[in-house]
Amino acid sequence: MTKNTAQRLNWRGFGACATMVLLLLGSLATAQEGLPDGAVVLDRYAEATGGRVAYDRLTTRVTKGIIELPGQGITFELVTRSAKPNKVSAVLASEALGTIQRGTNGVDAWETSVMAGPRLIEGAELAAVLRDATFDKLIYWRGAFKSAETRGIQEVEGTRCFQVVLTPNSGQPQTAYFAVDSGLLMKVEAVLETAAGDVPTQSFSLDYKKVDGILIPFTAEVVALGQKRVIRLSSVEHNVALPEGSFDPPEDVAPLLAARATTR
Repeated sequence: MTKNTAQRLNWRGFGACATMVLLLLGSLATAQEGLPDGAVVLDRYAEATGGRVAYDRLTTRVTKGIIELPGQGITFELVTRSAKPNKVSAVLASEALGTIQRGTNGVDAWETSVMAGPRLIEGAELAAVLRDATFDKLIYWRGAFKSAETRGIQEVEGTRCFQVVLTPNSGQPQTAYFAVDSGLLMKVEAVLETAAGDVPTQSFSLDYKKVDGILIPFTAEVVALGQKRVIRLSSVEHNVALPEGSFDPPEDVAPLLAARATTR
C-alpha cells in the first residue's frame, strides 16, 4: 500500500467517523428535545377528547350559556348553532347592550347589533372568520391550517404543555398549548383580526365535560385588550335538526349583500 493510498483511506475513515458522530449528535439532540411533531400532538388531542370516530359522527352543534364581562358588570345570554363544514350563527343578548348577531353561511360573514347596525365582514377578517368557523377546528385542522409545528414545552397555569404553532393558508398563525400528560388543550394565543385592527388574545380552556363521547371545555376565559371575558356553557347538543335558514343573513344584512353583488 502506498503512502498516498493509506492517507486517502485514513481521510475516508475520518470522514465516515465524522458523519457517524454528526448523525449521533443529531439523534441525541432530537431525543433531548423530546418534541413530537405538531401533527402528532393534534392527533393525540383528538384521541384524548374522544377520537376521530366520535367526531365524525357529529354534524351539528347547539350550545347555550352566558358570556360575562366582569370588569364592566355585563352579562350576555349566548346561543350558538354550527354545522359542518364551516357554518356558524351566534346570538348574544344583553339588557345593557341589546342583541348582537354574528354568523357565516360558509361563504359570507356578517355582524349586526342595536348599537352599531349591520355590517359585512370582509378581507382578512372574513378569511379568519371562515377559518375559525371550521367545525371542531383542532380536530379537522388540516382543512384550516397548512402546517403545525411544535416549538417547545412551556407551563400554562402550572401544567407542562407542548407549544404548537398553527399556520393558516392565509392570515396570522395561532399558538396552541396542549398538556403533556393529558393531551388536552389548555390555552390558545391568537391575533383577532377585526375592522378596527388586530387584537392579540389569550383563551384558556377549562372544565372539560363529556358530551356524546367527546370532551368539551364548558368554561373559557378570554383576555383581550386587558379585559377578561368568561364564557360558561350550560348545555351542548349534537346532531340537532336546525331550523331552515339558520345560517341565512339577518334581514338588515341582506340589503348589504345585494348591494355588494351589484358592484362585483
